[in-house]
Amino acid sequence: EMKEIFFSRSFHYVPLVDVAIAHTALFACAALMVLRATLANHHRPKYVWIILACAVLEAIGYGARIHASENAVLTSYIAQSFLILVVPIALALVNYIVVGMLLKASGRHVLCMAPQRIAKVFLISDIVCFVLQSGGSGMMTQASMKQMGEANTVAGIVLQLSFFTAFCILTYHIAFGANFR
Repeated sequence: EMKEIFFSRSFHYVPLVDVAIAHTALFACAALMVLRATLANHHRPKYVWIILACAVLEAIGYGARIHASENAVLTSYIAQSFLILVVPIALALVNYIVVGMLLKASGRHVLCMAPQRIAKVFLISDIVCFVLQSGGSGMMTQASMKQMGEANTVAGIVLQLSFFTAFCILTYHIAFGANFR
């Protein structure tokens, strides 16, 4: 059947509608809770709006996955893939902003880097890694570029793990370092 061919080529599996429905509901509930808390707090930081937007976009992404799993339509597949994969980069930005704010409040610098640059450095690293991984995935669709695509994808994953490890170490030092208490 045409639907089976679409799923095997696009998803490489048949997506479970029940799981997508659960994720849609969870992200929609999270969005409502964040909206309520945000509106109730008059001194809310601006980055909280990023969290709200991420929850809404993830719910839309999983809604698109429901549509894609019921209808073999390329636009739904692209929408769900883009939203589910790209939105977490914006959510990670919130973490980078908060860590930078904690560093600034402590008056410390890390690796001779101003706290305001923390978010920029890690956001740029996420974008570069995403471009490597998505470019590699695109290359793998062509037989002649499959090996180069795999190499790009693996390089993007390794680079992302390296930056994530550095961020975890930085966060650990902020949380448990003697100078940050």
